[in-house]
Amino acid sequence: MARIERALAEMDGLGNRRDEQAVELRTTHNAELHSSIVAAARSPRLPQLLHQLVSVNAIARNFGQYSADAVERSQRQHHDIVDAIRWQNAELARAAMTTHLLTAAEVLADVSEPVE
Repeated sequence: MARIERALAEMDGLGNRRDEQAVELRTTHNAELHSSIVAAARSPRLPQLLHQLVSVNAIARNFGQYSADAVERSQRQHHDIVDAIRWQNAELARAAMTTHLLTAAEVLADVSEPVE
């Protein structure tokens, strides 16, 4: 839980910064948060689900293109996930993670589309 909370706190510390260093740090801490949650879940299906829904590498390449609203929404969702884990509420954690992953996939599709 300490790794999860540390990654979340590091991302909170970045606030709304969107400079290149902040994007790199957010990407690193986001990957650490997700990998720590996957490890804590001890679910053989979760890594596959994560990979199927959204590529972490694609998110990393596009984090700089996320709107401020998308970054804030993602961080709120991270807090929802961590709260559910802290409360040991598996159903809530599952729902929060599903919402987060599906939202990330939609945001990624939006920022990945070529502008005409």
